[in-house]
Order: sequence, then structure tokens, then C-alpha cells
Amino acid sequence: VGAAAACAVDECDLYGAACQAAEQACVDEDTTQDGGWFCVCFAPLQDQRAEGMPAACDLDECAVAVGGLTGAEKCGDGQTCEDAQQGTGDRGDFICTCTLPAMGSAVGERAACTHDECSDASVMQVCAAQEQECIDHDWSKTGDWQCR
Repeated sequence: VGAAAACAVDECDLYGAACQAAEQACVDEDTTQDGGWFCVCFAPLQDQRAEGMPAACDLDECAVAVGGLTGAEKCGDGQTCEDAQQGTGDRGDFICTCTLPAMGSAVGERAACTHDECSDASVMQVCAAQEQECIDHDWSKTGDWQCR
């Protein structure tokens, strides 16, 4: 009696497009009050949210497990992992790079590393001692270098 009716307004109907544009979900936990709606990241970052605006949903795949393993674990020993694009929609774009002296890189998976055995000091010394040049015909194989 004598009180205004409480109208339910889901602010996500009004402002949710901002969350959707950022590839996030909109949540309005109390539709009887103005304010309090927020954008929330999708898994595995569902704990990250921001009131009244898109949340920071940066995902470093090298550090955070997506699909069971981190990118660094997928790259494995002898490789480095870098994820330059860390947005919510940027998945599977981490780069595995072979550590020197091996060469090679791959996007989203372990790199196939190749190695010029002639770049190893011990191999170069063998050929230099014979006053010859070292030649490694196939960098993907080990033990196939020759002195000429």
C-alpha cells in the first residue's frame, strides 16, 4: 500500500551486447536493482569478471592448461613456448620454438626441430683438424655429417 512496484529489468537485455562483442557472458544477478550487471569470461577463465564492462580475459596458453596441458607442456623439453595473442578468442595460437642450436617452430603444437650438426664446436674441430669443411646433408637426422 502506497509503495512503488518493483519492476524486474535484466540489464543484460540492455547492455549485454558489450559482453557479447568481447566474447563474454553477461550476468545480472539482481534484476530488481539498477547496476550490478557484469561481463564474465568463459572457461577456463570464468573467475574473471568486470562490472558494467568487458572483463580482462587474457589467456596465456603457455601457462594455463587448455585441453589438459599447458602450451609449454605441449612444446616439451628443448623448446620454448610463446603466446603473443592472449585474447579470449585466441586459442591454439601459441608458438613452440626449438632452442638453439636446433631450429624450427610450430603453431599450436610441438615443433619438429632440425639441427645442423656442423654448427657443433666438437664436429667443427674434427673437420678443421683435417683442414676440411663440414657438411650436414640432412638436418633432421643425426650422425650424417661429413668432412670434405
